[in-house]
Amino acid sequence: MDLVAEGPALAARRRLPPAARRLVVFFGGQDDEAGDRNFGRGR
Repeated sequence: MDLVAEGPALAARRRLPPAARRLVVFFGGQDDEAGDRNFGRGR
C-alpha cells in the first residue's frame, strides 16, 4: 500500500472521525484538486 501515491490528504482523512470528515468535505475535501489548492497544496 503506497500512502504517498494516494496523497497525504486522503491518508489523513481516512483517520478522521465522521464529524471531522464532514468538515473536511465542507471545506472542499471532497474534490481533491480543489481541496489541495484550498490548503496550499495545489498540483
